[in-house]
Parts: sequence; C-alpha cells; structure tokens
Amino acid sequence: MPGTQPSLLKWINREKTMRNMVSIYVVRYRIPSEDGKFFIERTLDDGRKIKIQIVPREIRNKIKNLRFKFYQILGKYHVYKTDFGRIVDPENVAYLEAELREWFNEYLSVQKLIDRYLERPWEFSDWPIIRKYIEKYGIKWPPKDLNIARNAYIAVEGPIKIPKKLYDQLILKAITGIEGDENQ
Repeated sequence: MPGTQPSLLKWINREKTMRNMVSIYVVRYRIPSEDGKFFIERTLDDGRKIKIQIVPREIRNKIKNLRFKFYQILGKYHVYKTDFGRIVDPENVAYLEAELREWFNEYLSVQKLIDRYLERPWEFSDWPIIRKYIEKYGIKWPPKDLNIARNAYIAVEGPIKIPKKLYDQLILKAITGIEGDENQ
C-alpha cells in the first residue's frame, strides 16, 4: 500500500508542526482620540493656528482617564504590542474580554453625557468660556460630529495558531525592542 504512506508522512509532519505552534489572541480596537473630537483648529490672521476646545473639561477628562485605564487593562493582562498586532495569551483572554467589555460600556456611557451637553450646554460650568469662543471664531453650533460611539470598537480575535519560534521573536521584540535571531 504505497499510496497511504505519503499521507501518513504528511500526518506525522503536521502533528510535529502542530506541536511547535502556539495559540494566541489578537486585540483589535479603535478608540477615537478625544483631542480630534473635542477641539476645532482655526488659523488666526497672523497665520498662527490655535485649537479651541468645544467640549467641557469634565467630558474630555473622563475620556482621557478612560483611555489611560484602557492601556492599564492591556498591561494588566500582558497584552504585547507586536508587528502581528496586540497579542494576548489564551490563559488571560477570558478575563481580558470581560474587563474590556465592562470598560467599553463605561466608555459608551460618556456619549450620554455628550448628548446632554449638546442639548443643554448651559448645565456645564465651562459653557460660558466655550460659548465665547464659538461666537468669537464663528464656530458652527452644535458641532457636526461628537459621536464617540460610532467608530469605536474592541474585538479579541482568535485563537490564531502561529509557530512558537515566531511567537518567541514577537514577544522578545515587544519587551526588549530587539529583533530575535532568525537562526535560533
């Protein structure tokens, strides 16, 4: 039965290859920058550019703090930024997903605060200053796009099998910034 021998060898090689593979998960996300959403740039008569904040500090600081908290969560679960993407080990993925889901709900709740601001801006302490700048620079009110929820997403994809050697190289580079030796 010579016809079965090549498939047996393929199976053995595949098993050997699979033992040298590791499962990883990749964290993909898009979180709009608060500076890009909450400031409008204008050019003065002398050519200088200024940024005008059109959202109260209360809202901007909440988003800033949430962004900081997001990166703390990634660090807590040893999510490494690599050329392959932000990767996380399988043993951490369930806890990471749960905490990111909770974080994302908190992030989206800020949209309610933004909506309230757009409907009743006078309820916010920064409104008199913001209003002054709106009038001074002829900024259209309400702003066109303050929806932070529209383009935001977080996804954990996987499991993805990659060679252990590649995984080790990616982690080494992520931690030390040094490329792994190809011949190791």
